[in-house]
Amino acid sequence: MTDAATTTFNCTQCGAGLDLLGGGRVRVHVCSYCGAELDAQHDYRVIAQFRDMKRPCSPFALGKVGTLWGVPFTVIGTIGWIEKYGGKVWTWVDHQIFSPTHGYGWLTVEDGHVTYTRKTREVPSPSSVSYSKIENSEHRPTVKLGGRTFRYYGSGKARPSFIEGAFNFVPSMDDHIRYVSLVCGHRMLDIVESEDEREYEISILPDRIELVKSFGLDSERLSEPVGIHVLDEIERSPRQLFMRNVALAACGLCIALAA
Repeated sequence: MTDAATTTFNCTQCGAGLDLLGGGRVRVHVCSYCGAELDAQHDYRVIAQFRDMKRPCSPFALGKVGTLWGVPFTVIGTIGWIEKYGGKVWTWVDHQIFSPTHGYGWLTVEDGHVTYTRKTREVPSPSSVSYSKIENSEHRPTVKLGGRTFRYYGSGKARPSFIEGAFNFVPSMDDHIRYVSLVCGHRMLDIVESEDEREYEISILPDRIELVKSFGLDSERLSEPVGIHVLDEIERSPRQLFMRNVALAACGLCIALAA
């Protein structure tokens, strides 16, 4: 699908031309050239300056348009994340996406897997599950949400390593989050805590073939998935996974031949 038609504005810090993305609820725009964070609701005045950011590898670029379940979404923002624990390092990339009819969501790229995430206003029960309590828990926690039982999968702490584009909130390089992930079937519930708030998010796996084709993803920048994603492993039978991988291989070949 072709990129969405946009209007542009000039960064008030460096003067670079930037695409205006994300609809009327965008709070800030982080300049791709100088790293200035601009207040989208107050004449793009500079409210922060991010420097020495290393761009993470991702197949999604700002302004790129594709469909999820037949709904067009535009990539409007990028946040790279880093997590360190016990001498190991994990990284992933979140892309905020926007649809005029379906609002805001996220596409997350990690180890070649891509997940789709939306916030939920529903509060799980019990609501007291948190990163700090997980560390002292003697049992694998479970919570209920929407009539489903979600079981503990993982937890950790992370911080941004890169910020670019438009967002419907105000991100900062000083942000630190704590998260707890719980799984039920093909859904993952993330309980995410920052310094001043707690949010609940539901993630699922979009159809990878539709994702690659509709967003026109570069097969060289979307690496082969590492292992089987926990949501894929739970949801699909071995035969379904085999047939899925055959179809993806054929899709990758078509992209390579067209390049």
